[in-house]
Amino acid sequence: MDTTYRELAYRLIDVRATHAPTRARRFIDSHFSGEDLVLSYLNRHGRCAFPKELGEAMDVTTARIAAILRKLEGQGLITRELDDRDGRKVVVRITQAGVDFVAKRRSEAFDYFVDLLECMGPEDAAEYVRLTEKAMDIIADKERARVERLEVKAS
Repeated sequence: MDTTYRELAYRLIDVRATHAPTRARRFIDSHFSGEDLVLSYLNRHGRCAFPKELGEAMDVTTARIAAILRKLEGQGLITRELDDRDGRKVVVRITQAGVDFVAKRRSEAFDYFVDLLECMGPEDAAEYVRLTEKAMDIIADKERARVERLEVKAS
């Protein structure tokens, strides 16, 4: 194949850019950002966290986390309360309504991806999942290396 990595990168970017933001794409994107991501994080990590921890996990500003938490609290999906051990800190806890919301959204996403993978067929579906896992591992490794370089520069 004569295609270069640069050409493939352009194709990959174009695929994403040229397909109109469909309802399904917005649905998928919402599962991996903003409020859904905060709720999923809380649900997977002991159902509570400090706002700073959430911001670091999501790689967003404290202002963005504060806005997300205000919205989630207003919907009754989280609570914010003073930490028992350090009264100067606020701890964020997912409510039962938040846990139920995460379960519902996860079920919706699962159904969507089952349908998508079925449309691809067994071989393409398995290859898509394998390549997605590989890409995510590479991205995580690159991010860890970037953070390590920053830590070395800071010391």
